[in-house]
Amino acid sequence: MLVSMGIDPECPDGVTPNPVLAIHWEVRSGFIYTLDQAAGALLNGTRVQKVNSEPGDGHQDGACGTVIGSVEAGQVPGFSDRYVYFVAWEDAPGAGVPVGIREGRLKALGGRSDGR
Repeated sequence: MLVSMGIDPECPDGVTPNPVLAIHWEVRSGFIYTLDQAAGALLNGTRVQKVNSEPGDGHQDGACGTVIGSVEAGQVPGFSDRYVYFVAWEDAPGAGVPVGIREGRLKALGGRSDGR
């Protein structure tokens, strides 16, 4: 089931808006992600490979997937990279489930999944 969580980021005068609320979030199978594409980020549809894995990661170096969305890291607290990408991985566990990942843990493979 796909549920859209478009949240109006408008705030009263004098209140600083939360940047997370400006993102158009989607929810599927309990996972939250976006199909938005951040300016300057890898294009949605770009094939990527996992690099710089850490112990306990669900996907290890060499795993391949496709970028389905991105946000500027400043919109998501706790991320120091320029972008956070949402990737649909091709392998188990959770093949096809969009997962958020920091920019520094991906390598673009060139080309897009749609052939462009």
